Amino acid sequence: MAIVHVTTAAAVDGTFGYKTVSFGSGWITSRATSIAITNDKKLIVSGWATGGSNIAMVAAKYTFASAVDRTFNGNGQVVVQSSLPSLVGIVGSGLDPTTGNLVLCD
Repeated sequence: MAIVHVTTAAAVDGTFGYKTVSFGSGWITSRATSIAITNDKKLIVSGWATGGSNIAMVAAKYTFASAVDRTFNGNGQVVVQSSLPSLVGIVGSGLDPTTGNLVLCD
């Protein structure tokens, strides 16, 4: 997955840079399908990853200053492995308004 900020003038925001997310050696392909902004102004990017016959919903969390937010699962990301082939390409996410928890859906 890749993340980039774009300004209101449609230019790449150099202060954030171009961020890529790796979910470990077993995950070969990953795609972002949605983004959420938390109440404390952090970015959660979610999507899917595949590696061999493995499929997973994935999410990564960043500060607006582009740093990985390691308070999110200790390493800034979460991988929820599944055997459902329908995951690829249609994962969505949102934030629970009462708890702020991330909700991933297929």
